Amino acid sequence: MTIRKSHWVSILTTSLLFLGAVATFKTDRHIGVSFSTSAHAQSSDKGTIVEIATFKLKEGVSPAEFYAVDQAVEAQHVSQQAGFISRESAISDDREWLAIVHWRSIEDAEASMASFADAPATVEFMSKLDADSMVMKRYVHFKRE
Repeated sequence: MTIRKSHWVSILTTSLLFLGAVATFKTDRHIGVSFSTSAHAQSSDKGTIVEIATFKLKEGVSPAEFYAVDQAVEAQHVSQQAGFISRESAISDDREWLAIVHWRSIEDAEASMASFADAPATVEFMSKLDADSMVMKRYVHFKRE
């Protein structure tokens, strides 16, 4: 079994985030993986929130086309929200998109979600994904003592 570079980057990036590692790195923008971090973000004593969303792209929407839209929604909306810490995205072989966002608190995550539908930057993003396929979950990433 051969694992492509894009899969290794996704596996490594996700592993680093879930293990609570702090890493600063750049990824090849052509492989469909993105990671950004706010330098001013701080986590609360309760731990940060890890928000994971998966969804399929609509038929006819190429991964490259959606990647540009995904980057725009990150830059123009998500990263501008209070409590934003970091975000990454990736795509699987079966065209399922993954977005992982870290928030300072559950209140920040909920406020961002409430503003998402009305934000001008999100209109094109939502028009290119299959909304019925979307699954979103939130987890608390506890601080180690």
